[in-house]
Amino acid sequence: MQAPKFWYDIEIAKKLWYWPFLTGLSKIYLWCHQQYQNASSSYHVDIPVFCVGNIVAGGAGKTPTALMLHSLLNKKYKNIAFLSRGYGGDLEGPVFVDLNIHRPKDVGDEPLLLAKHARTIIAKDKAAGARYAIENNIDCIILDDGFQNPHLQKSCHVLVIDGRGFGNEELIPAGPLREPIKEALEKADIVIATEPLPQQVKAHLKANWLPVFKGNFTAQIKTPEDPKVFGFAGIANPEKFKKTLEDNGYDIVGFMGFPDHHVYTEHDMQRLYDKARTVQLITTEKDAVKIPSHWQNKIQTLPITLTIENQKDLDKWLETHLSSNA
Repeated sequence: MQAPKFWYDIEIAKKLWYWPFLTGLSKIYLWCHQQYQNASSSYHVDIPVFCVGNIVAGGAGKTPTALMLHSLLNKKYKNIAFLSRGYGGDLEGPVFVDLNIHRPKDVGDEPLLLAKHARTIIAKDKAAGARYAIENNIDCIILDDGFQNPHLQKSCHVLVIDGRGFGNEELIPAGPLREPIKEALEKADIVIATEPLPQQVKAHLKANWLPVFKGNFTAQIKTPEDPKVFGFAGIANPEKFKKTLEDNGYDIVGFMGFPDHHVYTEHDMQRLYDKARTVQLITTEKDAVKIPSHWQNKIQTLPITLTIENQKDLDKWLETHLSSNA
């Protein structure tokens, strides 16, 4: 499911005949959110827990941010693990992801990508996942997409925001917000901006005195001599991948977007292959783990990393934060 346009355009939203109904549902959503937060207990562990998340439904660059954070923390900690709920997977956990055994239907797609870089635990119950990490001598946890989860205490909340900002600033379903902006910014310790931010978002961040570090997505392979490709992606915002291809010099002769977390079928792949004809098919690393194995050698993937413009400042901020929370 792609985000409706009115989530990111308040003028379009207000013209909808059912807008009052949506805002009414958002009030119910807020009440349920508050009840859930107030009724939940928060489990504490004696190792650092870095929570990477966002406050809008859909992607903002959480997984690349989590991987970037791992590369920085890896200088200090010897046994880091990612902890994810394994969205879309059947396993309850806690269990370590095994790339030789597990498939997207077992653990979801993002944990399979994370597990290529570090030990990764999936657990529907975050507190149980943290206890499992301790039992297995993990000395630092990076929590993937747990910003609204109250069941585990965090040492640091890393808020990821992309160029869409907070959209129309309404809660689901009238807007994209998972929680009120004020509540989220009070929790956040640091902001990673994966794209230039709207002025309205900058004003919110300035009012809350939050440190903001700008990031850029960088392709990890050189553009081939023949840059013609047919792209496809099943992520929250497929157009973002299309733009990344363009920014890295690819000539896009065709592109197809699929719903987020889409698991590709034989029919999907044959349809893409027929459309691309002689042109190289290309997709994201996250999508690659969901492609049938006998198709994978026919598909090019574009590895993406998040690089921070003021890297030394981020290193210094992390060192100070870790020291003050030791």
